[in-house]
Amino acid sequence: MNKKISMDKKIANSKFSATGKILYFLISAVVVLIVGIILACTVGLNWGADFTGSSSFKLYVNNEATFEDVSSYNLDKKDDYNTVYNKIETVLEDNNLKIVSYRTSSINLMIQYDIPDGQAVEVVFQNNYEDEDKINDENEALRNALIAEFDYSNFDNAVTSVDFTPAKSSFNWMIGILASVVFGLL
Repeated sequence: MNKKISMDKKIANSKFSATGKILYFLISAVVVLIVGIILACTVGLNWGADFTGSSSFKLYVNNEATFEDVSSYNLDKKDDYNTVYNKIETVLEDNNLKIVSYRTSSINLMIQYDIPDGQAVEVVFQNNYEDEDKINDENEALRNALIAEFDYSNFDNAVTSVDFTPAKSSFNWMIGILASVVFGLL
């Protein structure tokens, strides 16, 4: 005889009682919330470039020796990729800046240099200042340093203008965090 036992009877006959251990679950949840609040207040939040503001540029890499008397790099080759990265990192570090994002891309320099789809790197970094005028001055100095580092003095359009993206408001995020803490405590 194969009797079907209802789900209610299975739960009632189980040895694990969730309601009997509710106090332990509640205490563990409160401990995790308190630890999270303490860490947020002491260590702080690691805001990314979206919330602190960032700048970005594209740098054409002379991959097919289009420009004579200029070093050529092929980003598909590991050594060339690393060389370009190290040059950019050095220029940024000389200006006390750090790379946030670095990726390969393409760039169209058709108008002036007749390059339809060349290899490029797109770099995002955080600025040192909050004042937009200082940021623009810093970005222009960085662009000039990149042109000098890659010896693009006669091909200055090979480095796009360094574009600044202002910080997003973190007020809504703070309300969300506060609401989740209150909801968690309730």
